[in-house]
Amino acid sequence: TLTSPNAYAQSKVLVDAYTRSGVPPQSISYIEVHGTGTPLGDPIEVNGLKRAFHRLKRVFDTGPLPDVRFLADSSWSPGRTGKVGKTASL
Repeated sequence: TLTSPNAYAQSKVLVDAYTRSGVPPQSISYIEVHGTGTPLGDPIEVNGLKRAFHRLKRVFDTGPLPDVRFLADSSWSPGRTGKVGKTASL
């Protein structure tokens, strides 16, 4: 829907940006995301990032992806960290 994240669109934007800038995915060691804390939004955003980095690995034809971890900032709403509240890895 218009108000929910789109993993395909997010992935495309990331792949285009990294490809145009020439930044290989192996050089990324930290990603800060906005976790909504919802069962709908969090998995979509994590899957968009996973999709982008796996595609970038093929584009740049380099070694294994870095061990990147995501952790939601739950300070805004204790107890509502959603699926990202648990560490997710690429």
